[in-house]
Amino acid sequence: MLLTQTGKTWLKAGDLVIDSTLPPFNAAAGDVVKDSFTTAVHLTRRVKGKEQRILVFGGADFISNMRLSQNIDFIRAAHSWLTYNHFPVEIPIVMPKDILLNIGERAAKVQKIAFIWVLPGLILLLGIILLIRRKRK
Repeated sequence: MLLTQTGKTWLKAGDLVIDSTLPPFNAAAGDVVKDSFTTAVHLTRRVKGKEQRILVFGGADFISNMRLSQNIDFIRAAHSWLTYNHFPVEIPIVMPKDILLNIGERAAKVQKIAFIWVLPGLILLLGIILLIRRKRK
C-alpha cells in the first residue's frame, strides 16, 4: 500500500540515535539497503463467507494530531476502504476556541505589583527564614 522512495532509504539495525546528524550506514552492524521498504499494507481474508479487512502501518504517528492535517485525505480513504466504501467517515478537525482575556488598567497594575514586588519578596522572605532556621540547628 505504501512504499519508501526507491534508493533513498535503508533499514538501521540496533539503537537509533538521532541528535544533530543523520545516523551513519554500517553494514557490519546489520544495516540493510534495499530498493524500497514497505511501510503500510492492507490485508484481507475470508472467514465464513465474509471478508475481513485490516490495515497495518509501520508507525502510528501518521495519524497523530501533529500530522493529521497532512494525511487527512489518506486517513479518510483508509477508513472508507475498511467500511467497504459504504459509509463515509467524517473526521472533523476541531479548531481550538480562542478565548480572549480582557483585563482593565487597574487589574494590570495590581498584577504588575504582585508579580514584580510581592511574589519575589515572599520568596526572598521564605528563603531568609529557611536559611536562619537551618543555621540555628
